[in-house]
Amino acid sequence: MLSFLQANLPSLLVGAVVLALLALAIWSIIRTKKKTGSACGCGCSKCPYSNDCEQKE
Repeated sequence: MLSFLQANLPSLLVGAVVLALLALAIWSIIRTKKKTGSACGCGCSKCPYSNDCEQKE
């Protein structure tokens, strides 16, 4: 087990960093959605896609 960790430590560290960044991105999207009610985080009046958006203010 120890030899496996020593041989693969760089890959495991990079994987852990990528996983942490992914979790942070998902958390940020969820937080923005809860705060604004919109996934993009801006007001629909300023959004260039407001005509195509399912949610209207």
